[in-house]
Amino acid sequence: MIKSRHHDDIRLVVKIVSRLISQKAYDPLERIAQLFARIPTSFFVLIGALHVNYLIYKVIHQFFFCWLQFMLVLKVPQPWVDVAKQYSARTRELSFTRPSDWLFAYYRVYNLSDRVDVVLAHYKEDLSWLSPFMAKIDHLYLYCKDSASCQKGLPIDRRGAKVVIHQLPNEGREANSYLYHILHSYDELAPRTVFSMASIKGNWMRQLSFMFALTEPKVPRKHCYSPEFFDRVRLFQFNQSATVATSLGDGYKNRLQNSTIHLAEYRPLSVWMQHYLKRDVFQTLCRYGDGEHGAIFSVTRSAIRQYPRSLYRALLKSNSGADSMEAGYFMERIWRFMYANPDYVQS
Repeated sequence: MIKSRHHDDIRLVVKIVSRLISQKAYDPLERIAQLFARIPTSFFVLIGALHVNYLIYKVIHQFFFCWLQFMLVLKVPQPWVDVAKQYSARTRELSFTRPSDWLFAYYRVYNLSDRVDVVLAHYKEDLSWLSPFMAKIDHLYLYCKDSASCQKGLPIDRRGAKVVIHQLPNEGREANSYLYHILHSYDELAPRTVFSMASIKGNWMRQLSFMFALTEPKVPRKHCYSPEFFDRVRLFQFNQSATVATSLGDGYKNRLQNSTIHLAEYRPLSVWMQHYLKRDVFQTLCRYGDGEHGAIFSVTRSAIRQYPRSLYRALLKSNSGADSMEAGYFMERIWRFMYANPDYVQS
């Protein structure tokens, strides 16, 4: 009897305590629910939009990638496959960006007060995309590799920009043009120069990268990556029979001549980098600037001059002699890291 009464007392205590705990747990939840009830629906729509903001371009790329694979399985005519490859490649580039990046980039362009020098590596691309940016450019150095298309689409209204045109042989990708400019302007470099491919029209990720490079602040934002990411990048190289990839620039004939990529003398990238730069530029694991494209970037005069002319002369030689060169793909991967300005790091 006594034992049964003792058990009843215990059950009563447990029941009372559980009610108190349940009430204490319920009260905060009720307050949170009341708080959310006062928040307008537009706030939740905004949260949903931000979530989509990080995914939408990746979803678009997966759609076009699956479309391409479907065409390859069905063995549709090659012209259709080429179109699908271009869309797949363009949306892959775009998948590294977000819609909100465009708002930020246009805001920076609108507020840019100083003019900056721009170096463009040009082949046959339409240059009409330059029109809204001419008022922000001081000197436009146009390095042409097809004389018949040299000024194709170049805006007639220069809006104060001074255009300097150079004709170069069609070799070495954009790295050849960049290195030629650096080597021949080493003593007269502007305080800041933007280097870009001319294949911007219709290539949204490249246009976004150009806008970010054009408006880069004095102390650019730092972006860092995992050590595992750079382990893969260091091993980058093409196979022995690699053909030129699908180009995203207008005026190119993709793979029609089945041209192969001229392999570098030193490879993979880690070996090539140690031979020419004598150091691993990926050691800091970080780069500066908001643009995603490796061959579209802004760099200061002091950052360029931290390397001697002899290095640029050797790099230019390694990026000369053929149209599409593996060394150019190497340069595309290291530009942003070799110019991690010591002043930026200190800041």
